[in-house]
Amino acid sequence: MTGVQTCALPISIRALDILEMAGLVLALALALRNLRQALLDPVRAACSLWALFGLTLSAFVWNDCYGAARILSPLLLFLFLRSLSSGEKLGRLPLAMVVPRVCLEITPQVLGVLRGLL
Repeated sequence: MTGVQTCALPISIRALDILEMAGLVLALALALRNLRQALLDPVRAACSLWALFGLTLSAFVWNDCYGAARILSPLLLFLFLRSLSSGEKLGRLPLAMVVPRVCLEITPQVLGVLRGLL
């Protein structure tokens, strides 16, 4: 690898880390923005409860690539499904912001498994 390639990899990983954190914060904000409506809608209630749970996570969980994304994946999915049913496109954004970093992390493992199978 050239110097540019070795420098670009940590920068891209850090950029995807920031994008993931921004997606998780956006998910928490979207879930908590209408707490009164959570009393009437079970999906909103689930989103609000997961968001409140996410606020209680320690810094150790937030620093791990898989940590917060894995624990808050139900929140991301609830927001995504609610956005599909309501037509609100903003609810799809947190999941789209979190997935690239997780995919980057598991790609070498997936390629190793595929090499082993072939």
